[in-house]
Amino acid sequence: MPSFNIHLCLYITNRVRATYILSQADIQKLKDSLLARKPGIVHPSSFVVTTAYVWTCLVKSGPAIGEEVDADTPECFGFAADFRARLDPPVPANYFGNCLGGGLAEIKHQDLMEIEGYFIAAEAIAEVIRTKVNNKEQVLKDAENWLKERAKKLKGKRMLSSSWIAQVRLI
Repeated sequence: MPSFNIHLCLYITNRVRATYILSQADIQKLKDSLLARKPGIVHPSSFVVTTAYVWTCLVKSGPAIGEEVDADTPECFGFAADFRARLDPPVPANYFGNCLGGGLAEIKHQDLMEIEGYFIAAEAIAEVIRTKVNNKEQVLKDAENWLKERAKKLKGKRMLSSSWIAQVRLI
């Protein structure tokens, strides 16, 4: 069986890898500030506030490295979601396989650059989760066309995505 050292891949690219830790208290502060500004968001999850924070921080850091982006350029944030419990009827808990879908939030670059960028991003992500991911009628709507439609929708747009593998240590 061939061995694979993931660290070798890091030297091939010009990418930077870093780990940032948000404590539970940090996440609670993000949730509290979001609820103070956007009380209509029913239950802001740790995922919503963390990804909105990271998305806006990444966009706002662009000028520091000389990145120039037109104000009207769409910024997209995509994420995967486990759909097993979201189907009607739900997939059994002991099902071992893929049952994924996702969401896509889109905001103009300038909106994310504003002081209110975090709140705008969190609201957009929460809305996608509410209307698509957690909506049993919408969760698999047009699934056969997702890849084709997503490719069309993302063409020429800036994209950030989030993915994970729960409880698996890769490194």
